[in-house]
Amino acid sequence: MAMGMLLSTTCTGCVSWFLNGAREHSGGAPASAIARFTVPSCRTLADGSQIAGPQDQAYFLAQEAQGPVLYEVGLDGEGAAITNHWTDESGTTHFFVWVSGSHGWVYSFPGSREELPNRYVLAGGTYEVRQRPDGVSVPVGQPLAVCAMIPTGAAPPVQPPQQQQWQQPQQQPQQPQPQPNTQGQQPAQGWK
Repeated sequence: MAMGMLLSTTCTGCVSWFLNGAREHSGGAPASAIARFTVPSCRTLADGSQIAGPQDQAYFLAQEAQGPVLYEVGLDGEGAAITNHWTDESGTTHFFVWVSGSHGWVYSFPGSREELPNRYVLAGGTYEVRQRPDGVSVPVGQPLAVCAMIPTGAAPPVQPPQQQQWQQPQQQPQQPQPQPNTQGQQPAQGWK
């Protein structure tokens, strides 16, 4: 499968709804959005090579009545509202969405706005989905690539609800240019 297909969570026109951990969304940016992000590039973890991120998607973090929701919206205003999430002991909120028997994506938002959020790409067959006692699904496996999520506007701090705590990989200091925070980390161990 082409790397580009791995990088995009949704595919315009083919969302007959294959995504787990999300619901369909239409109508563009959600009114409840508190932050907007783009993913200009990604880095493969195998060799560190840079690849283009999903250029036709925007990401909106929203605080809604049921808690935080991450929206991935395409140029046509269609996309996904990712609701499967948990907050770990470091205060990082993780969203996880996947296609059964295929690819998955984890979006990790550090509790501190000093650090960039990351988007991890999981290739089909390289991870498994486990359900926690609270009903949240988490991946166990090694990601293929990591992408820094770049904010495109100011937003207030996100204060998601507290849930059962899970381990998070240690965050590395940020580089002068936006880079994913995964050098030397083992993300799969942090998502157990």
